[in-house]
Amino acid sequence: RDQICNMISEYEKTKEPDPLVISKLEVRSVLNSCGVSSEKLDVFEKKFDEEFGAGAELSPGNLIESKQLELRTPDVVIKVNPERSDLVETRIIDGLRYVMIRADQGVEFNGLNLIFQKETTDAT
Repeated sequence: RDQICNMISEYEKTKEPDPLVISKLEVRSVLNSCGVSSEKLDVFEKKFDEEFGAGAELSPGNLIESKQLELRTPDVVIKVNPERSDLVETRIIDGLRYVMIRADQGVEFNGLNLIFQKETTDAT
């Protein structure tokens, strides 16, 4: 997502009169850089050709919502200001995968302010 947003941002700076387009190979490159397996990339290319035609170029704005960043699991949806994607990270802790969101201030849960307890350290 960030790579495509960067493409859009760089394009907007150029003031190019022709619309920005992205090819199948560029989308494949973005997916590859995100760790998508080569088998799934091959399936993507086949589906791309079936849906859009070989050699088709797409508008990046149709591929992503640049004004919204959404994290989704089967049970949770989290919306993040796309300008603050730096607040989100992933971690594996004790073998479990987590999405971590830095929460420095103003955290609400169902409209109620959350209060974080200070860290305690054991003095041994």
